[in-house]
Amino acid sequence: MSIGVAIVTYNSAADIAQCVESVRSEGLLNIAIVDSGSQDATMKEIAHQGCKYDASSMNKGFGYSANRGARLLNTEYVLFINPDARLQKGSVERIRMSLQKFPNAGIIGLLLCDENGTPERMAFGDEPTLWALMLRHVFLKKIPSIPFNADWVSGGAFIMQKKVFDEVGGFDENFFMYWEDVDLCRRVRKKGYSVIMDPTAKVTHFRGGSNLDSDTKTRVYRESADRYFKKHYSSTIWRIQRFLRKLQ
Repeated sequence: MSIGVAIVTYNSAADIAQCVESVRSEGLLNIAIVDSGSQDATMKEIAHQGCKYDASSMNKGFGYSANRGARLLNTEYVLFINPDARLQKGSVERIRMSLQKFPNAGIIGLLLCDENGTPERMAFGDEPTLWALMLRHVFLKKIPSIPFNADWVSGGAFIMQKKVFDEVGGFDENFFMYWEDVDLCRRVRKKGYSVIMDPTAKVTHFRGGSNLDSDTKTRVYRESADRYFKKHYSSTIWRIQRFLRKLQ
């Protein structure tokens, strides 16, 4: 079972070395890093890591760079992980167990936790229907202690069969950032594969690695959400979700 690692960086000089170290400490040595036009010392840090790497002169979005990273790897599986994340001890062994237990899983998500060990609620979720949008802040599901089916898992840390990644065409590069993981999981499920969240495989997520200001993040998030609904739902539902989001 060969596993490669794809890391997309953007102004991640403060994080990338620790991320790579956590990956290597879990026995994953086939690592590809793609830089999205960083303006800080990220490339200098990457040069010291001894990994495969590719660099773009401009930031064309997460999906674009993640696809480039996957193409650098010739492995059965690709683990996508954000540079501001660290694999916790034993996480890869637990993922290997889940890959064997769920052979039809196209994607298996690792559970993102903050520095205090608290799981992130946006690490996975149900299909974002209009009903789910209205109730997402009302009913919070308890996270099971064993692997379970999910409609989507966060692109912050998940592992995917390379053949499935190629079959669905990878990430939709029309999403600059945010929602590209939800879109990918939906397309994987439509191909008949399952999406699994494994809460026993944990990742510490420090957040903030993109260095984008909050206003820009909010704008990009809303644009990506709008793109997702326009792509997958009727024009009526698309318009309703736009209205609902303005109320939030």
